[in-house]
Amino acid sequence: MFRRTRTLTLLLLTLVAGAAAAQTLELGAGAPPAGGWARLSGVRAGGATVTFEVRLPAPEVGVGLSANQAFGPLGNVVFEAWGAFAAPASGAVAEGRLGARGVLGPVALRVTLLGFGADPGAFRPRDLASAERPRFATPAAGAQLGVTWRLERSSILEAAPELYLTPAGVALRLDGQLRLLRALGDDELRLLLHAYATPGFEAGAGALGAAVLFPRGRAPDVTVGVTLGLAPTGVLPGASVALGQQLGPVRLDLDAAFEPYRLDVAALRLSAAARLPLAEPLPRGSELALEGALESGLGTGWGAVPGSRWWLGTALRLPVQLP
Repeated sequence: MFRRTRTLTLLLLTLVAGAAAAQTLELGAGAPPAGGWARLSGVRAGGATVTFEVRLPAPEVGVGLSANQAFGPLGNVVFEAWGAFAAPASGAVAEGRLGARGVLGPVALRVTLLGFGADPGAFRPRDLASAERPRFATPAAGAQLGVTWRLERSSILEAAPELYLTPAGVALRLDGQLRLLRALGDDELRLLLHAYATPGFEAGAGALGAAVLFPRGRAPDVTVGVTLGLAPTGVLPGASVALGQQLGPVRLDLDAAFEPYRLDVAALRLSAAARLPLAEPLPRGSELALEGALESGLGTGWGAVPGSRWWLGTALRLPVQLP
């Protein structure tokens, strides 16, 4: 496996030969399922930035693209695209997305079109516990809109309506928050909203909540939230936390949520990472990362994932300079 990973890494370098800029090469291994990957990001090709990724032993190839384009008074618009194809023993699957984001006056807009045949963890194991899109048992396509509107100096409204097309019908999701800056001294208060209708509108769930962001200067911020949701199983409470901590040279990050009323993703979601800078003889900026993810329904029938899945991986990230 590692011999094949090394061969694919050399192939990546050959594909992007001629690009000139600082790139990042990531070599990693994780389980389950046991496998390795090579990822090369930051490759300049014309006016775009390209990312290449390959995974083994179930062959997978991913390509990402990001480019800026000026549109006169509208300013810069950032276009982003990603596509991945995987061929595990259970059958070939793919995902793709195309998006654009920009700023129009006091409003920041983001539009994304996407299609996928499996959940994010099938293509990007470190995103196993991600809530970036709902979990469906079948392939689906969708559209995501993100709006960030500064109402006034101390308040920001964020809304993310989404629509998905599945063989079972249309599904809708809406997440939003009103950010009240410095509402609690130096701390930020966030009022939260979540709503979701399953394909064909067979069931629905919603929640209201609040979160507090504690800024810590140069240290990573900490966000703690509580919610109360309504689902077919009843009225259920939820909680979430996102934090980072510097322990000597090691940077720790944790993102956890327990939301048993959710019908779109797992009730329990946990992502964690530890990053350690590496010294010479490796290039400056090199680091070793240990990452993990968990999603679970806790055996209760809560959420869109009835069982439990986990992933643990480690990666070496090296800055490289291609010829």
